[in-house]
Amino acid sequence: MTTIIDTLIDRHQQISASLETQNEISLKNYADDEFRKVLVLSIASYFEHQIVDAVSRLAESAKSEQVENLIKSKAIARQYHTYFDWESRNANKFLSLFGGNFRNDVSREIRADRSLEEGCESFLTLGRTRNRLVHENFAEFSLDYAIEDIVELYGKALSFVAYLSERIQPSNNTLQ
Repeated sequence: MTTIIDTLIDRHQQISASLETQNEISLKNYADDEFRKVLVLSIASYFEHQIVDAVSRLAESAKSEQVENLIKSKAIARQYHTYFDWESRNANKFLSLFGGNFRNDVSREIRADRSLEEGCESFLTLGRTRNRLVHENFAEFSLDYAIEDIVELYGKALSFVAYLSERIQPSNNTLQ
């Protein structure tokens, strides 16, 4: 499935190739440098939307307008960046929000699947990098990742976010 992030990457590749063809190397390098930062922010924003949407669907499954409103106002609205310990290498803080049994089950599943484990680490790396970008002077921030590195992190994290979004839905929640 192609995401808006894939489209963003494709468009940048076209712009970069055009600048190189026109022998605008300095401009190409500048565009590439700025794109790396925009790409990290775009990916982090995309993932935030995916996870918040999944939590919202879970809230809607409560079949109670009062419970849904409580969850959306106190657990979802502007809370996403408190869901995760961005400095850690696991998602236990987020998983714990759904209870100890859920955290243990999902943590075990992640540890048993190397691609999910790498996806989780990549997801947290992107979130941590996003936080550094926005809190450490975006305009002057020097990003250590090449575009290809960011795209690789995105690819790994994408499957983890899809897994996580699916796993927290009521039909898959073992705590029901």
